[in-house]
Amino acid sequence: MDDIIARLRDAGVPQPGYEARRITAWAARRSADGRPAITVDEVVRRRVDGELLAHVLGETMFMGRSFACGPDTFPPQPASRLVVEGAIEHALTTTDPRVVDLCCGVGALGVSVCLGLGGGTLVGYDISATALEFARTNARAHGVRASFIEADIGDPGRVPRECADVVIANPPYFGVADPVDNDARRFPREAVFADDEGRWLVRLCVRVGAEALRPGGVLVVEHHERMDAVVAAVDVGDMTLVAQTRSASARFMAVSCFRR
Repeated sequence: MDDIIARLRDAGVPQPGYEARRITAWAARRSADGRPAITVDEVVRRRVDGELLAHVLGETMFMGRSFACGPDTFPPQPASRLVVEGAIEHALTTTDPRVVDLCCGVGALGVSVCLGLGGGTLVGYDISATALEFARTNARAHGVRASFIEADIGDPGRVPRECADVVIANPPYFGVADPVDNDARRFPREAVFADDEGRWLVRLCVRVGAEALRPGGVLVVEHHERMDAVVAAVDVGDMTLVAQTRSASARFMAVSCFRR
């Protein structure tokens, strides 16, 4: 373990101790299951060479659960638990709720919301067919009823109006000039960067998400600390801002609002 930590630290990996534990736990689980696996040394070598750990392992952990992912996907990030926790805390309907996940990626957030609510039906939207295949795998693995649709949520009528009790969104929200760490630049570009300022897709998710809510429904959107305009945008019309939470680093935020 110490050798793995040292190799990762020397390569500039941000959390060498955490990643070393992930690698050894993954290898032990694969061995116990009798599944073929690359060696720990090969995993470490590829990580040191710059590959993302989730892409090397083919899975990542989010809120204590394993989710499948691949090289052309954006694995869920720790700060996105703010979205899941906000949706679970503020959902008024917990009896078979209908959950819509905009820009759902591999489906980890939507699946986690349904599990946290004790059930429900999930509908996820994304433009990446690859990510949606992983989303289907993850929903099946966790026993969540779900359908996933390859679509541009900005297309008129693509997301039905008043169809959901809970809408969540974690869209790309960085501008091309925003500072991000080296790992983030290895994700698919369209999963991280939205435009020069990073705001338009967040605004789109707020608008589409608000229209998709039934009265009394809750919308939770992830954004970053420079998007005060996003907060102002949700507290208008039929929408009422109820909470804004920050990650431990204060860089990432989630805004929750009700539809009256």
